[in-house]
Amino acid sequence: MMYKLNRKYKGLLPNATAEKCKILLLQTGDSRHDTTNWLPMRAFNNSVRFELTGKRVYAHICNNLLKKIYNVWDIDGMIEDNSIKRISANPQYHVFALVGLLIGMYFGCWNIEHKRLSKGIRFFLKHIAPDGDFNYYGRGTNQIFGWGPALMILKNTNGANELLERCTAFVVRH
Repeated sequence: MMYKLNRKYKGLLPNATAEKCKILLLQTGDSRHDTTNWLPMRAFNNSVRFELTGKRVYAHICNNLLKKIYNVWDIDGMIEDNSIKRISANPQYHVFALVGLLIGMYFGCWNIEHKRLSKGIRFFLKHIAPDGDFNYYGRGTNQIFGWGPALMILKNTNGANELLERCTAFVVRH
């Protein structure tokens, strides 16, 4: 992601650091980790590898990873956590995968149907508890790593100011 950030915001990184990021990305193999929250990151990296090299294999990998996400994106908007077993409904990993997809769109790596994204965001919004907690069930309950992506969605969703305030207050209390 640092490579894309540096291209978008020219001069963010010193040239030598930007080049090291590029080399690291091209020299590091794909993780092949299939937990849903990893899939957008893997797709992003393969999209950038394609952009850098023009090798279609990277575009093919990226597209296959996105298909795996679509296969576990339920009709209610929930992105399941486990792309193989489809048994782990987890709000934290749903939010993390959703933000990964939005970041990929922001950087022009792919396009995702607006209706699908809206359903994913609405699913998240509907499952925020009155006390501001959203990560109260499933694998990873009460872990902190989903809160950054959750607050990012709330900050960038029209009409979600009250939920943003409630969720921020929850994080501050804990």
